Amino acid sequence: MYSDIANDGKLSEELANLQTLIDSNRAGGTSQCLYTDFRLFDTRGGLHTSDLVIVAADTSQGKSTLAISLTVNMALRGTPCIIYSMEMQARQLAARILASRTGISSTTLLYAQIGQEQYSHVQEQAQKIQSLPIYFDDRSTSTIEKIISSIRIYVKKKQIKVAVIDYIQILGTIQSVRNLEQFYGDVSRKLKNLAKELDICIIALSQLNRDKDNPEPSLARLRASGQIAEAADTVVLIYRPEVYGKAYKHSKADPKGTA
Repeated sequence: MYSDIANDGKLSEELANLQTLIDSNRAGGTSQCLYTDFRLFDTRGGLHTSDLVIVAADTSQGKSTLAISLTVNMALRGTPCIIYSMEMQARQLAARILASRTGISSTTLLYAQIGQEQYSHVQEQAQKIQSLPIYFDDRSTSTIEKIISSIRIYVKKKQIKVAVIDYIQILGTIQSVRNLEQFYGDVSRKLKNLAKELDICIIALSQLNRDKDNPEPSLARLRASGQIAEAADTVVLIYRPEVYGKAYKHSKADPKGTA
């Protein structure tokens, strides 16, 4: 009668697995922790497999830059990652990555004539990062269904542990969409379920609704859907008061060049 029930999920077995995880944490780390070299994340154990992480901000606040920096740092630690961008080609993403290592803007790398000293610096850094396990799939960014299929393939073939999606509100679908809020909520739940199923971390970027009177970000301003926050394990909000001519409310830090 019960022959079709898998012999797993028993409390005693999961407690034993948890004990192994606790012992590993005490010894200094676990394969489920993905360290980023950002203190904000790493003091909390880094990012984690099976999690959906939302990075949200207004336009031009640094969402993509933060996601790329996280990706590069994790790849430097040997974590395979893949980036899906609905706005940038793989070449532009590569330029962003190289810019983060050289201090030379991606626009300069792509379109300007650089001097010999900069050229030598670019060549040196390119050689250092060319073997990093970072992948792109330009062909699969048109719909959420194609992205999910691509992630499954890369997990199987390249053992990726982190997938970055830039960004939720520009995703398409093969289905007809009548309610954007419901659609973005469905997308978020699909990404969370996929992260859990494949035991990977998915970082999805999200826009915020504009608020001229109070530009400081909040969960309530997640564009088109409060369901995005409900599906996420972690939501990171980026704020650059310098852009709005403001100071930090809860810190004396200089807003110039900071977030």
